[in-house]
Amino acid sequence: GYAKLLSESADVLQDLKKYDTETGIIKNATLVSLGTFKTTAYCPCRSCSEGYGRLTKTGTQATASRTVAVDPRVIPLGSHLLIDGVEYIAEDVGGGVKGKHIDIFYNTHSETKNHGVERSEVYLIQS
Repeated sequence: GYAKLLSESADVLQDLKKYDTETGIIKNATLVSLGTFKTTAYCPCRSCSEGYGRLTKTGTQATASRTVAVDPRVIPLGSHLLIDGVEYIAEDVGGGVKGKHIDIFYNTHSETKNHGVERSEVYLIQS
């Protein structure tokens, strides 16, 4: 109840102190290049999410501009990544996500089609 909410609020405030509002990146973080990855996109629709909707492998709700699916043999789940200037969290896996491939979550199918297939340098954010 209330104690948990206070604890979570304290955690959020602590995280905000570490957050650089200019760059949108955690202060004093080290960026480690993981190389160039193929990036694709998915949404909560049945064909994209294999029927899982917004539920991720880690139990969170997939959120645009935050959630990506990875191959956990390449990038551990829970990792914070920087891709094209946006910080994501590796919260999900996908049947077709193998090797140096990342699937970026979007809210709509039209956005996933718009993303298409790209190649981007991926950085691990170490705080």
